[in-house]
Amino acid sequence: LDEYTMMDMGCYNGIVAAGPAGTGKSTDPLIYCAKEEIPVVVFQCTPGTEEDAIIGNFIPNPTGGYSLKRGPLANAIEQDCWLVINEANYVPSGILSCLNSVMDDNAQVLLDDGTMLKRGKNFRLILTVNPGYRGTNMFNEATLNRFATVYYEPISKKTLISRLKQESGYKNDKVLDAVAEQFDKLRGIYQSKNMETEVTYRNAARFLRMILLAPDISIEKQFDMAFVNNAIFEMNDIQVELNDLKEVRKEMLGDIKSALAEGTEEVNEASWTCSPQVNIDDLTSQIGDDGSFLDVEDEEE
Repeated sequence: LDEYTMMDMGCYNGIVAAGPAGTGKSTDPLIYCAKEEIPVVVFQCTPGTEEDAIIGNFIPNPTGGYSLKRGPLANAIEQDCWLVINEANYVPSGILSCLNSVMDDNAQVLLDDGTMLKRGKNFRLILTVNPGYRGTNMFNEATLNRFATVYYEPISKKTLISRLKQESGYKNDKVLDAVAEQFDKLRGIYQSKNMETEVTYRNAARFLRMILLAPDISIEKQFDMAFVNNAIFEMNDIQVELNDLKEVRKEMLGDIKSALAEGTEEVNEASWTCSPQVNIDDLTSQIGDDGSFLDVEDEEE
């Protein structure tokens, strides 16, 4: 979390957090803000996100007129807090130019109702991006130039095991090591086939969760659901390449089955959290579609 510590100290007003899915780009700032009791607004981009969804737009009010509904950017500036915009490169690059004036020396944005909002000393902006993923766009250079960029490397085997332990409360090293080993092998296979689809931490976590909490479902089916089926979108000859991956699956599941056969401690649904410091599911459940403000301190009370 060093990058976010620097942001909190004022070294940067904005960071672009880039890297593969499941590496912690979105959760790291939430964990840091919860830990430091920093309020945060979160907004999720989609391919259809428009500028007014970020800044604000007029909507009908009960009196028959129109009122300005502030977007996540306006909310965060008014609250003088952090703003996390996830999947920022899903939107066309020109849309994000609405952020430029806030990140300039003038540090302000003009709302449609004529209100001028000026960035406060505590405002920080994090854009998370998955470069090169299907459906994403290039960043506008003028916007990108206003941010420091942090790249998240693909998750290592050691980090994978550590995170699985933290989130699941599961401590069987042999099973975790077997899952991590197959995770690495699959990642290599996907790369060798030049697939854009990646084997991410979420795949591994989903697989471990399923084999522990749904033992009545065959491990082969669980493996396919977690790792294999998503690859069909990148295959030229779906049936042939899918069969190839399922053949590989036979070898990969051997070690995991052996480890599971030696016995496992009980794991229940309640033990799965997103971090030892904070349960991100609890945090994000308080965030509305408009990126409504979340005050961590109030939540703790």
